[in-house]
Formats: sequence, structure tokens, C-alpha cells
Amino acid sequence: MNLASVESILVLWILILTSPIWLENLITRIIGCSLIGVTLLFFNFPDISEYNLHFEALTDLSYEDFKVVREDWNFEYIYDLLVFVASKFITFNYFYISIITTVLLSYYLFFKSFSNDLAVASFICVVSIFIYYIAFTLRTSIVSAFLAYIFIILNKRIYLTFYLLLIATFIHTIIAPFFSIILLIKIKLFTHKYFKESILIILSISFFSNAIVNTYINYFSLNEFIYFKLNIYEEYDY
Repeated sequence: MNLASVESILVLWILILTSPIWLENLITRIIGCSLIGVTLLFFNFPDISEYNLHFEALTDLSYEDFKVVREDWNFEYIYDLLVFVASKFITFNYFYISIITTVLLSYYLFFKSFSNDLAVASFICVVSIFIYYIAFTLRTSIVSAFLAYIFIILNKRIYLTFYLLLIATFIHTIIAPFFSIILLIKIKLFTHKYFKESILIILSISFFSNAIVNTYINYFSLNEFIYFKLNIYEEYDY
């Protein structure tokens, strides 16, 4: 089965090629990103049929039935809830177009926030290279939109960043490791404010870590089984 017809690929190519024209204005930007979403509906992407079945399965259910039916799918709770609410008002096609539009707009906002001059070029490069993955990995695409906004506000609104990451985690758990960026920001702020104290803490951690490691090495080396294993591995020259 072909990925898409020549006509669909040509339309998508023209939309991306003309994006420098329609990205400059908010209204045309929304229309252009929506048209990309519409065009992608004519592609035979993997996983989309499963997303569609999931959407249809949650349509016209009561909340009690929703809690039962959602157990048949391996999707996170907030994504299920999003689909459950959306299915009461729109069809899957509109739901799909809304996701693609929102994601692409978030990407452009992210690029523009860091470099107004390179925003259009960055958008074209990312969409051209990654549109295939954006188009069918819906949950990952949604959390990537969250991530784009998170990086915009990261240094200014730590608590909002935490709540956005928490919401995004219940859409797709793939974003969970990004919670570490909050810790890194806190460490960065602390080291800037308390430079001398930070150096002292780092040296103390290094000293105690070294002492603990040596203690464990000495302890484990006394164990006959572990001592035997270590000697065996030392015989092999890697």
C-alpha cells in the first residue's frame, strides 16, 4: 500500500514551500497549518487507524462506560479523557487536524521566541524532515507541543513548567525524563546565587562519594563469591 498519492504529496510540498508567505500573519498561519493537517489525512500513515478506532470506541459513552472501555487500550489517562471529551463534539478527522495544527503552531512559536530571523527557516526544516513522525505519533506530537512551550517559559515560570510536564506525562509517559530540567534549573539558579557554597558542596560530594565507593569496594571484595567473579573477569582481555 502506497504512503500517499502523488497529488497529496505535491499539495504538501507546495504548502511547505509557500510557508514563508503564510507564516508571517497569524490568521494565514493558522489556515496554513490546518491545511497541512487536512492534507495529511490523505496519507496512509501507520497507527492512525488504531487512533481512529480508539476515538470511535470512546464516542457516545457515559463516563462510567468510559472508565471500563479505556482499559482495552494502552493509552495514558489524560489522552483518553481528551478523546472522550472531544468525541462528544467533533469527529476524528477534525480532532486529527486540530492536533496537527496546534503542534505546528507551537513549533513556530518556539522557533520565533529564540530567533525571529530564523523562525521560518527552522519551521521549514523541522516540518520537512519530521512531518512523517508528527503525522502519526499523535500522543508524542501533543507532548512535543507542550515541550515547545515549556522551553519558552522554562527560566521564568518553574511551577507552571512542572504542571505542564505533569499533564504531558499523562498524555504520553515519554516526556517524564524531562522533569530533570526543573532540577537542573534550580541547581543553575543556586550556583549563580551561591557560587562559593556550590563549590564547597561539589567538593564535599566528590569526597564522600569517593569514600563510599572505596568502602563498598573493600566490603564486597571480602565476599568470596564476588572476589571469585572479579578474578574471573580480570582474566579476559577486552
